[in-house]
Amino acid sequence: MAGSICAKLRTRLGTTVSFKAAFTGTAPLAVKWFREEKEIVTGGTYFIKKDASSSSLEIHSVKPSDSAKYTCQVSNDAGKVDCTTVLFVKEPPVFVRKLEATKLVTSGDTARLECKVTGSPVISLKWFKDEMEISSSPKYTMAVTDLIASLEMVDCTVGDSGDYVCVASSEAGSDRCSSTVTVKGGFSTDASPHTGTLPAFLEKTHLQLPSKTPVNSFILTFWHYHLYVYSIVMRSHACCFLLEPPLFMRSLEPKDVVKGSEMMLEGQVTGSAPFTVSFYKNTKLIRNDKRHRITVKDDLVALQVLAVEAGDVGLYQCTVENEVGKASCDCQVTLKGLFRCYGFIFKSTFFAHTYKSAFSVCFLSYNTGPSLLILVWQPSTCNCSRLLYFL
Repeated sequence: MAGSICAKLRTRLGTTVSFKAAFTGTAPLAVKWFREEKEIVTGGTYFIKKDASSSSLEIHSVKPSDSAKYTCQVSNDAGKVDCTTVLFVKEPPVFVRKLEATKLVTSGDTARLECKVTGSPVISLKWFKDEMEISSSPKYTMAVTDLIASLEMVDCTVGDSGDYVCVASSEAGSDRCSSTVTVKGGFSTDASPHTGTLPAFLEKTHLQLPSKTPVNSFILTFWHYHLYVYSIVMRSHACCFLLEPPLFMRSLEPKDVVKGSEMMLEGQVTGSAPFTVSFYKNTKLIRNDKRHRITVKDDLVALQVLAVEAGDVGLYQCTVENEVGKASCDCQVTLKGLFRCYGFIFKSTFFAHTYKSAFSVCFLSYNTGPSLLILVWQPSTCNCSRLLYFL
């Protein structure tokens, strides 16, 4: 009796695979299929076909847990033969820790973007800025350690502002995550007022002036209600820049949502851009993922939550920050149909002599309606309870 089977098989997640064994020998022949050492029968995702000289095993919608050694065993009164193959289901790359949605960097500083990916090897990682691929250079350093991808930019300038994307790809698929980087401008000079050039205390402002600019008149700096005004009069030209801290013109509003629906928390903010925007739930930072999406457009900041769950209930806070200040607002999110129960147990005075009973009183407060009163009788002689009143 002889047997043969296909070699090792690698496949993608969710596909259907088929193993086929051909054999010869004196009938009757008994055919069995095994996953590792456990016999497989038709059912679920498995389907076995048999005829006089061959047998096949189909596995539908394969998943990573289907990766294993599969064996076809054929036997008769004269003996048996085994044929084995190995299935490896490749997992597509998925970012389990994404890039920060927004990142604010000071001109001249070093910026570092970092994310973590998981999936079956081999995973290729590429970085893009405004849809243009980034290559390693003295400006950019890219590294991958334990599936943590990083991009480091040195000596950042305003021109480095943009949308940065990390793309992970393999034979099984691809995934991406992005971050909007904003570089705030500043002077690159360390000039001295004694030479008639720009002083050092203006090094890290948003003013964009040529290096070593002569100042013929004076420089005024004053602070009033958190507004920073730098006024520079030079030759016959004047330059003025106003920095204003963020302020919420419209705060987040409380939400009463239905389970499974989509929720949008939105606020309107004013102040000097760029802003760093963060959302929190019960003081825990929220990151962009499959269910949470943070957006910043003009003066609107928003958090979108898809397929609301019971665990999404809580206190949400939005924090907006720039280099001269910070503002925050919060709101409560509740789930429709959620009850709150406040109960206590007391001994009945009017039934004590007859029934020697204990009563439980529970006030159920529905979040959109009036309070309800439930009186539950709990006889001391048994563990059961009966509903007496529902007002």
